[in-house]
Amino acid sequence: MLPQDLSPFLPMNTKNLLLSAFVLTSGIANAVTVEIARVDQVSSVSTKQGTGGKPAAGAATSGPVAVSQNRTLKIVVRNMTSVPQNSTVRYWTIGRDMGTNKTLIMDGGEKNVSLKPNGEETLECDPVKGEFKQKPVFLVTSAAGGARGAQGAAKPAAPVKPSGNKIVGYGIQIIREGKVVDEKFSEPSYKKLVGGTENGTPAPLFTKPTEEKEAGQ
Repeated sequence: MLPQDLSPFLPMNTKNLLLSAFVLTSGIANAVTVEIARVDQVSSVSTKQGTGGKPAAGAATSGPVAVSQNRTLKIVVRNMTSVPQNSTVRYWTIGRDMGTNKTLIMDGGEKNVSLKPNGEETLECDPVKGEFKQKPVFLVTSAAGGARGAQGAAKPAAPVKPSGNKIVGYGIQIIREGKVVDEKFSEPSYKKLVGGTENGTPAPLFTKPTEEKEAGQ
């Protein structure tokens, strides 16, 4: 509302402009107060070529490739206001079941953060490990390695079924006063996977299976 001592003396057009400015400024309170400024994924990957057992005559000698991943999320959050802000950063590590090709939540958690006016903080999440086996690249055997097919190609080894869970992405939400004020998902579909909605309600906190088992005892 405009000050009563000025309102009677202002032209109608000026009143409308001031009122619009007041409404626009008031809306800032509902804007983003804390944002996700940057997400870094610190990763290391190691591979090991399996032997796949003793190959048949003329078959390729490559076995399944075992891959081990280690990934840590570093989340930079920024206070967009000139007053201190307390928020909760909730996050999920998304994986893919290499056997079924379906996505799943591999890990997750949340951290509380207190931000100074216009300040930034970097949150480092616990590292997550992914281990999986993927199909090998079949190698062509030499002529001395055994019989060859009609077209001269080496006979393929027995097919290898992929297995294990591969880390493929993440999801992050910033929560203040029970509402999501900012979020970031490496793929849009991951929001539905973690239980996110469009009405500002936070997605559920991930609970590790061991914690669920202990809670049921």
